[in-house]
Amino acid sequence: MTLVEILIVVAILAVVATGITLGFSALHRTKLRSAAMDIVAASRFAYHRAVTRGKTVRIVFDLDAHTMAIEEAHGHITLSADEDRELDEDEDTAAVDPWEAARARLDDAYGANLGRPAFEPIRGSNGEPIRRYRPHQLPVSEGRRARSGEPDPARAAVHIVRLSTPHEPEPREQGRGYVYYFPGGRTEHAVVQIADRSRETVYSVEIHPLTGHAKVYPYAFEPEELLDEDLSEVRDPG
Repeated sequence: MTLVEILIVVAILAVVATGITLGFSALHRTKLRSAAMDIVAASRFAYHRAVTRGKTVRIVFDLDAHTMAIEEAHGHITLSADEDRELDEDEDTAAVDPWEAARARLDDAYGANLGRPAFEPIRGSNGEPIRRYRPHQLPVSEGRRARSGEPDPARAAVHIVRLSTPHEPEPREQGRGYVYYFPGGRTEHAVVQIADRSRETVYSVEIHPLTGHAKVYPYAFEPEELLDEDLSEVRDPG
């Protein structure tokens, strides 16, 4: 082979490698955009269900399993932010059934008295949980491929990497986090960050209060300040 032929082969290989890289990048961005729109749709659904059904609804983000789910409350809810109290790993710091909390205080005046979580899966007319609102990985098309068993975090196409809400003092990067929607039409101001498996490409979804509408940013968006309206004690208006 002549020098010219070698240079041509090298140039072709470089073009092919660049095309493959750009193709994977475009594929990752497509999945991230799809996942972001899934979150937008979930926010709209949660907002409208809270208003029309008169129940507090929340979106559950699992930052370890990289799943999203929607749940609704079966009682009145008090949303609180307690920075001083140490909680169990699986304990919900924000959603509390006040009647259960009162009963717990009577049963054990010196023990934990937050009561049990007040939320449950959204159920259909047959009383069974509706599958589409159960924990699933993003985008939805990826999560629906696993018809049995729990979602596998290692196979998640999109990772949920960060959740910022007013009722938590610091952004959450692990465990379960929640965004709440109240019957009176008020929503938490929240930001959800999602990324590809390499976590090099990040998209952000900002959920606005009062409307539940969401805006997608093709980068790691950090709000200057989340609107909290004194979440030390925000009661369910329903």
